[in-house]
Amino acid sequence: MAMTTNQAEPGARLRRAAIASLLWVLTITASAGQAVVLAHGKRDIPPYALDPLAQALRASGYTVVTPEMPWSARRNFDADHAQALAILVDAVTKLRADGATAVFVGGHGLGGNTALAAATRVPVDGVELIAPAHAPDATAFAARVSDSVRQARDLVARGDGAKAVGLLDFDHRATHEIRITAAQYLSYFSPDGTAAMSLSAARLAPSVPVLWIYGMWDVLRDDGLDLFFSRLPPNVKHRRVALVNLMGNTPKAAVAEVTDWLSEVAPSR
Repeated sequence: MAMTTNQAEPGARLRRAAIASLLWVLTITASAGQAVVLAHGKRDIPPYALDPLAQALRASGYTVVTPEMPWSARRNFDADHAQALAILVDAVTKLRADGATAVFVGGHGLGGNTALAAATRVPVDGVELIAPAHAPDATAFAARVSDSVRQARDLVARGDGAKAVGLLDFDHRATHEIRITAAQYLSYFSPDGTAAMSLSAARLAPSVPVLWIYGMWDVLRDDGLDLFFSRLPPNVKHRRVALVNLMGNTPKAAVAEVTDWLSEVAPSR
């Protein structure tokens, strides 16, 4: 005859309780570890270019979150930069609420740009910029999109900011058209907006260290020193790394540098 719950032997109940306690401890331990939020670059699709880095970090024990951003190939700039920032801020906040003891934010391309901006809006333990790009406050970038910025401003001034139009993006040293509302466009391309890396750098808390890695083929290289890196508040843990690597594989080539840097700046694990 089958035993009821109340009739179960004391040893079985103790074993079940022990297993439940162990699972609870393991859950808390996993959630209380260190975490990294990584934002992909423009028009990327899963598995993102950042995937080799994400996998390496997971193998090292980090919890890694890789949200789909508004500039993915699927979404194609369907939300403004404020909403993109909110995605990263919310991811960091949730990891903290889940018990993460340290949370880092980083990204590739426009994802790196946005990670730096997000770090001025939510407490993080460090920022990893992997070939960051999209610099509306850089002279060369601004010159390539100036006509579209002017057109977007005119539309907003006329009350047509929610109208989707074809405007220019500047990426990989070339311009191409994207269909986007004028208001959304300005949120990404205004030289004094939230995507301006020079402004984000100056607003970062002095306690937050930044790792900046770029390859020999990346758009933002030594010129990024004046644009944003020299504007960061002084921190002895800031690091700038130039890689000699193949075109387009900076996230993969950066794995060792990122993991080493995180092990240096992260609280004791």
